[in-house]
Amino acid sequence: MRVKSGIPGFDRLVQGGFPAGSCILLKGDSGVGKTIFGLQFCILSKDPAVFVSLNQSKESLLEQASQFGWKPKKFSLLYLDPKDGIGYVYERIVREIERNKAKRFVLDSLSVFTSYATVTSPKITGPRGQVFKDLEALLSTRPSPGLFRVLTDTFINEIRKLGVTSILISEGLESDRAAEFSCDGIISLEAEVVGERLERTIRVVKMRKTKIDGGRHSLEIGKKGIKVGS
Repeated sequence: MRVKSGIPGFDRLVQGGFPAGSCILLKGDSGVGKTIFGLQFCILSKDPAVFVSLNQSKESLLEQASQFGWKPKKFSLLYLDPKDGIGYVYERIVREIERNKAKRFVLDSLSVFTSYATVTSPKITGPRGQVFKDLEALLSTRPSPGLFRVLTDTFINEIRKLGVTSILISEGLESDRAAEFSCDGIISLEAEVVGERLERTIRVVKMRKTKIDGGRHSLEIGKKGIKVGS
């Protein structure tokens, strides 16, 4: 089964859509359109969806969506403070996905989630978030690439168990490298200044169970959101 992205011109690059239940890493520098891509994936769908932000307020994101004329329906938007601890954040994510019976999930961003893994928090964590609370305690005393890999793999595997098709946004930090191996797909957004214009491009790096078009394609942010060109 394929899940439509909601991005005009994109689905032809991945055999008609994402494999249902897959976990996709969406990476790129600031300003390339990652958050807009995630919002569009959630809002322009008839499926119930959850978008969790760790670095941008709910009001700011709704304002961003409104500039494209989008009117969210089966859509839950949640801001969580990463300083509350990754165990607490994970528990809230699970609760929101289950409460909304979500089929789609976006985390903005995985980079922030892993960056705060070394910050211990007094917030009470339930049983489902305890594994992340334990990793948080270990990472705060002796952070290591190996433990960050365990954290990333564990998070991705736990999200998969929820049965959602998910997009994890990455700012390209070194701590996110492990996710490139664990995720089912990787989409890279890039931007380059050409003359006085900012030219954005999109490339599907990998997608399991899919014959991809791995070429670089133009990406435009217009009045109705993102669309992919030739």
